[in-house]
Amino acid sequence: MPTVTTPTPELLKDLATAEPGGGVLSAHLRTDPRDPANTNHQPAWHIALRNGLRDIEAQLEGGDDRDAKLAFRGLAEKVDLELPDLEPSERGRSLSVFVTPDGALDVRVTLQLPLSGDVVRWDRRPFISPLVDVIDHGRATGLVLVDGDEVELHHWEAGRITEPERSHYALELGDWVTRDSHGHDNRSAPGRASHGDQFEARVEEHQRKFITDAATKVAARLDELGWHRLLVAVAPGVAEGFVDALPQGTRERVVVVLDTHITGHETAALADHVDGPLEDAWRAEVEGVIEAARGASASGGAGATGAAEVLDALAQGRVAHLVYDPALAIPASSVSPTVAAVFGEVPEALLVERAVEHAIETDAGVSAIAEHAGLTEAGGIVATLRY
Repeated sequence: MPTVTTPTPELLKDLATAEPGGGVLSAHLRTDPRDPANTNHQPAWHIALRNGLRDIEAQLEGGDDRDAKLAFRGLAEKVDLELPDLEPSERGRSLSVFVTPDGALDVRVTLQLPLSGDVVRWDRRPFISPLVDVIDHGRATGLVLVDGDEVELHHWEAGRITEPERSHYALELGDWVTRDSHGHDNRSAPGRASHGDQFEARVEEHQRKFITDAATKVAARLDELGWHRLLVAVAPGVAEGFVDALPQGTRERVVVVLDTHITGHETAALADHVDGPLEDAWRAEVEGVIEAARGASASGGAGATGAAEVLDALAQGRVAHLVYDPALAIPASSVSPTVAAVFGEVPEALLVERAVEHAIETDAGVSAIAEHAGLTEAGGIVATLRY
């Protein structure tokens, strides 16, 4: 049975450092059932899988290792039969599979964010670069949904939304509770049936107390929940000032603020509201890294641009954050003797993959972003450096 796991930075590092011996089949497939190309009798992702398997088998047929050919043929048949039989929920919007003929590695990753394309590879290591942008912009994020006198917490990671324990905070209870453990219909809503200035003053004081108290309670749970980024959605007119009330360290983690009322929404409706803004926030963050790298490189500082400079910095372990275009092809002429000594003998077609692996192995951040003018001008690959 395969190990079914979620797309996390920890998984990416495990795969980047794995060398199970022999060959590894890596298949990255856009399985989204909403894609028109996947509504035919044979979906586009299955056609891409079969074509990729056929190409690998043809390459192996040109070699002398008969056992490897037979082992791959059996593996290809197994994968071709098993993946179409998965439930739609198991295939998600995209699917990544890493498997060896002997079963030493057998990992399946269901993705709720789309991959950039279908890729099928055979290599001595898992082929991980197609996962980079999904895992990078799908990093765990806390969704803080603020209403008049209640806060909901949700966990967003790689497009999947779940609800942590004790995810609701209501002012009248003064503590976190699970959903529906207190009566939503019976609580008094601020501003309801107002009769006079004195009542309005009490309502305003009620909300001020709620805002201050709830902001403190949210901040206290961030480390417990493992959230380094936050999206805050504030109901218009009833919870003003919540973000300002957060402690500075918590406020610095807020990457998106939405002026909208989405407490009580089901998961699918929440995703419709937050997926786009979170992707925009991620793009802005990556664009900031690109500009920082270009500026530092131009001034002789801690930045590198272009394949030759970035590969040398990677080989020296100096890269803090690598950004590259998924369509990038690195020519062999960019590989210096220093890089060759560290990377070993690498086919030209795998230089980008090895660069990504090495960045992850050395705990550098890695981002992939397509069709960015500034990145293209810099040679399709840049890095901020540790020194």
